Amino acid sequence: LRIPSTQTCLGIADITLRDNCLHDAAILTKEGAVCDQIQGVSLKDDCFLKVAVEQVNSKLCNSIASTPLKASCIAQVKTAATSSANCAGIAEFSLRDDCLLTAAKNTLQTDVCGNIINDAKRVTCYTEVAVGVGDVGICDNIVDVDSKQECIQKVADKKGTLDACNVLSGVPHDECVISIAAQTGNTEFCLFVTSFTSTVNYSDECYDTVARDTNQSSACLNVQDAEDQDLCLGAVGSVTLNTGACQYIVDESIQSECYSAIALATGEETVCEFAEDKEIHDACYKALGLKEEDLVLCEGILNNYTRDTC
Repeated sequence: LRIPSTQTCLGIADITLRDNCLHDAAILTKEGAVCDQIQGVSLKDDCFLKVAVEQVNSKLCNSIASTPLKASCIAQVKTAATSSANCAGIAEFSLRDDCLLTAAKNTLQTDVCGNIINDAKRVTCYTEVAVGVGDVGICDNIVDVDSKQECIQKVADKKGTLDACNVLSGVPHDECVISIAAQTGNTEFCLFVTSFTSTVNYSDECYDTVARDTNQSSACLNVQDAEDQDLCLGAVGSVTLNTGACQYIVDESIQSECYSAIALATGEETVCEFAEDKEIHDACYKALGLKEEDLVLCEGILNNYTRDTC
């Protein structure tokens, strides 16, 4: 069964068809946040009810406009919440919490997490269920801001889309997008990164992270800071052993280090010759000569003293 994406549904012009599409998408993906996009009140209420029961998440019932349907939702969720029954008889708090955490992870029943006493385990529970279901709305149950953002980030990483990141703003939003961009290797996601502080240009960080994590030297060329762009190209070039990446480096020293790293990794002495920084050029030949135990390679060294000590 092909599940329609939220963006696909929102692109439908006819309101009724769009609402039906969102309704189906929400139920199939168990995402309460999608229900909120529905304009028709009755269909929206039905959507929240069905997703609430699927998630065993009574909090979603509060989003239902109809009072009778809201009461029905809470009753249905209570009936569905059976996974914590076996844990209720455990007297020791820590062991009962562990039991509830395991039950919630196995059944993805959100309300089970609310019965956990330990704050850290409760946060872990909501996070595990949110990731399992794929709904950032479950992260709203977490009070601590940092833990909530971490929960949202994990859901976003699991889904590999920007939808989850969009509930965040500022730097947390951009950090979320950077993580998805690096995970998918999609530099187009970096276009949605706009934060800029006195120490960090998050747009540059996005392209740099994608480049290094996925070995895309082309992504380095989008980095605006000249030195950071050179360092990015040098890092990717050294890992991929691609001298083409080194060619785009402007700084002579960084470029020479890039060529030297490739020469030492591949054993190709001719690559040392590309290093225009004389000190790095000679160090390249010397290191390669020692590595290969080949005195002939020492002849490529320009400095007499360095050549004699090779």
